[in-house]
Amino acid sequence: MEESMKHDTEFTNNFNKNKHIFEEIYDACDNNFMRGCGSYLFDGGTYEYDDKMYGKQELLYNTVKNVNTVLEVGTYMGHSILIMLLSNPNLKITCIDNKDEFTGPAVEVLNKHFNNNITFIHGDSLDELPKLKTKFDYFHIDGTHENDHIHKEFDLVYNLNNNPDIFKIMFDDEQFMRPLQNHIRNNYNVVTEINPQCDWSNIYFEIKM
Repeated sequence: MEESMKHDTEFTNNFNKNKHIFEEIYDACDNNFMRGCGSYLFDGGTYEYDDKMYGKQELLYNTVKNVNTVLEVGTYMGHSILIMLLSNPNLKITCIDNKDEFTGPAVEVLNKHFNNNITFIHGDSLDELPKLKTKFDYFHIDGTHENDHIHKEFDLVYNLNNNPDIFKIMFDDEQFMRPLQNHIRNNYNVVTEINPQCDWSNIYFEIKM
């Protein structure tokens, strides 16, 4: 295992074996990224795997193992999709992002390795979500960092849930949507809540329908 991989788990071993995909995404983006804007896998300063976010990486990896379809809002360089497909290569993922400078090339790379399992919708989430007719098993929200905007996305994706019993949703960068977290706890029947202790933590909810 490479020195940077400090954890010896199913996720880290799987990622290490497939780290070439992480590197291929960077090559497809002309060895460029938005400076200061990181992802699930790197800190936005240098394009190197960041184990300080291991807790959120593993949480995303583990919570998609037993689902069939995912809707993701906010994709950037596709690193969260890479984590999900390493966990569950048969996942069908629809992702929405309003910029395709990085998402377009990243999705092309990921589709090459994972049987064209990803559908990319280029547009604003609040415009595109109401148009969707398909329903999904799991939702990953990682677009804007504005609580009110995320709240609107939550309301829209709640109506796209495919499971009649449980609504499964992950929010990235949970510190930006604390009011929404409280709204969910106070107004929905939350049966599972997981918030790993790591840099730029995410938060996962399972809500009884």
